[in-house]
Amino acid sequence: EASRSSLTSRRQADDDVNGCSSKRMRKESNDHLENVPEFRISSELLSLDFIEKCSKSWNGKQATCPSENVTFYNDPFQLCKIHNFLQNPEFINNIVEEMAAMEWTRKQMDLYEFYQCTDLSNITTPFLKNFYRTLKEDVMPLISKISGIEFTHLSASCSMYDCGDYLLVHDDLLTDRQVAFVFYVSPWEDARKWTSEMGGCLEVFKSDENELPIFPVINKIAPENNQFIFFKVGKKSFHQVGEVTSYDFPRLTINGWFHSSKNKDIELSSKKLYETHIHKEPQSPSKKLDEFINNNYLKRKTKLSVRNYFEQTSEMRLDLFLKSEILSSLVESLKAEDLKWIRKGPANVQNYLSLSLESVNETIADIISLLSSNRMFEYLTEITQLDLLSCYLEIQKWNQGCYTVLGDKCQYAENSLDITLYLTACDNVGVVSYLCPDPEDEEREESDEDLDDPILLTVTPKANTLNMAYVLAGTAKFTKYVFKRTVLPPDESVYL
Repeated sequence: EASRSSLTSRRQADDDVNGCSSKRMRKESNDHLENVPEFRISSELLSLDFIEKCSKSWNGKQATCPSENVTFYNDPFQLCKIHNFLQNPEFINNIVEEMAAMEWTRKQMDLYEFYQCTDLSNITTPFLKNFYRTLKEDVMPLISKISGIEFTHLSASCSMYDCGDYLLVHDDLLTDRQVAFVFYVSPWEDARKWTSEMGGCLEVFKSDENELPIFPVINKIAPENNQFIFFKVGKKSFHQVGEVTSYDFPRLTINGWFHSSKNKDIELSSKKLYETHIHKEPQSPSKKLDEFINNNYLKRKTKLSVRNYFEQTSEMRLDLFLKSEILSSLVESLKAEDLKWIRKGPANVQNYLSLSLESVNETIADIISLLSSNRMFEYLTEITQLDLLSCYLEIQKWNQGCYTVLGDKCQYAENSLDITLYLTACDNVGVVSYLCPDPEDEEREESDEDLDDPILLTVTPKANTLNMAYVLAGTAKFTKYVFKRTVLPPDESVYL
């Protein structure tokens, strides 16, 4: 049977990793200073001539950058990268020392895994408190002059990404957020030249004609120490934090938003649409169930046992579901080089490969026909006692970097029987979780609180296993992001 999720052991393991990072942070930090100095941003950023040139670059009226330390991007959205942001970067070590001693909250959901602290306005440690004052009194007015936006306030916090942590594609668009910012903190000597191979980059996406993010990533900004970036939050500001792959250093940042009145792009963003599943009525097959399905599951006694269990739990797992020779033939057919696999997006919703059913061979066509046939519907109705009217069927191919997130609420408007048949399997590849989303939690990736235990059911992969779950309207699901460190056999993928 599919197992109930327990987040406790995962959090404990993550705390162990956090501990390793904290040791390095403490080891390489300076001693605490009694007289805390003022943080000073680069003097060239404060000249009126420089600000005027930056404003022109920000608004696309000037192609060249005003300094070798500053880079502007206007496509796909306005973004500015500033090297050597602080004049006194030696005090970043003291920021790291305070970070190592602070209380971190583990953020873990469909979109993300990382650590975060409370809002910096609540922090009382001297260096972080002083840096927050610098953001408020010096940086916010500067960005206001460059962007032409009058800000009312800022929100900021510290984030830490250990090896394996990530934040998937999102646009930051929420109520009054106008400009997002990130200050990178990595003062360790070996990490001063953080490379993209270490992960943790800010990764930028283009949008399609429907203003939805598309693959591949078009720009990566590595978390270089004493670097400050800011970008305009809007309907096209899609980005992610790539998975950190370095075991040596955590990705540390001070990040947040400058706020003003309601962001006008919110109403435009709410109208975005993406492809939804098209359900079809069952068809008459040319094959019989006993040609494909393990005969034990077709016996009256077994069907009655499955029905009784499903009635009690609303979920069931049927091991060794397909006959072994059918499974072997099907998996080999799916490895054929002439098959057409389509990457499913948009990037803020999902990332996996889906088989085009237009040119499949006879083996694949037969199993598709059988699983969507009226005979299969009758069988499923018999073992679940559900009245099934139509279905959507898809063959998926999964490997490192694949995921699905909770998506739009319209996907969960009706009761359904959700079925996942793992043809092959690998640990942590294709793990499906079901939960009831909080209707007020529209921006999960930046919320201050996670639900205590929102997971209702977690389905773990096992080869040749059919998993069934009766999903009530409003119950959402996501398939967990597959870590890059996940070990798959050479040239192998997981098919489901």
